[in-house]
Amino acid sequence: MKKLSLISILVFFLSYNLPGQTYLPGFKLATHFHETTFTEIGFNFYKVNSTEFWINKAWGPMIGIENNYKFNNREFIFAPKIGYDYFFNASLFQTGIHFIDYINHGNHDVRLSPEIGLSLLVLLNISYSYQINLTKYHLDDVGNNQLSLKINLIGMFNKKAKTFKFKKFHYKKRNT
Repeated sequence: MKKLSLISILVFFLSYNLPGQTYLPGFKLATHFHETTFTEIGFNFYKVNSTEFWINKAWGPMIGIENNYKFNNREFIFAPKIGYDYFFNASLFQTGIHFIDYINHGNHDVRLSPEIGLSLLVLLNISYSYQINLTKYHLDDVGNNQLSLKINLIGMFNKKAKTFKFKKFHYKKRNT
């Protein structure tokens, strides 16, 4: 399991550093509803195609960690995750695939989670995913069906961005 986690992290960082790619790093907050509620904090690295006022599409890798609200030692679950998201059709639709390792007392419930959802300019998302269990171990607090609400703050670590307006860090003037 440790080898699989190390390989997936290596693949993530290699895909981030492909030549010719420019990504806007950002921050993600999410709430996931399974059998219980999980929160997520993460970082995304989206490449963005936009006009002055509208994001046409965005895509790229993400890395994060989820945990449930049960902070007593017996029921606490945390879950490192990596994935890839794609927003299309004027950023109204979102798809993605994530690899999640739910951990409780050294037990691993590893899931592959394809998802589809609706998006408001990449910034706000609601999505559904069906989580495919890849191990024999199954945590009762983690269901197969998941509904998620997400906030993506893209470009917030861009040093050139003075503000969060799209045109400051997404829009490129044409040479005329």
